[in-house]
Amino acid sequence: MKQAVETGEAVTCQQRDVYRKELAELVSLLKNTTSSSFADFAKVVTLVTMNMRYEKVAFASSLEAHPYLLTRDIIREARRQYRWLMDTEFIKGGVEAGYKGKSSILKEKHRELWQEI
Repeated sequence: MKQAVETGEAVTCQQRDVYRKELAELVSLLKNTTSSSFADFAKVVTLVTMNMRYEKVAFASSLEAHPYLLTRDIIREARRQYRWLMDTEFIKGGVEAGYKGKSSILKEKHRELWQEI
């Protein structure tokens, strides 16, 4: 959230457009992503993190910059976070390609053992 302080921008309480453009871009990014279990997970993580970070701004008694600037920066960082998470979506291919986690291997061994008994 240092970015808001470094730019030295002056903002009045009526200038909500400071963060609304960023919010519209985040909404567009989330809506235009093809739905998958991983994309939905990334959306939830991103939005929950963004909300938790906003709580610090909303309930702070003293801030280093105007709340709208801090909110704008939180939304920008949420967009970056979502993109970073989506960059790792290729990992889900391991499960779809037949990767078996430890629990499914144990289940198979358990079945084999019972078949022998």
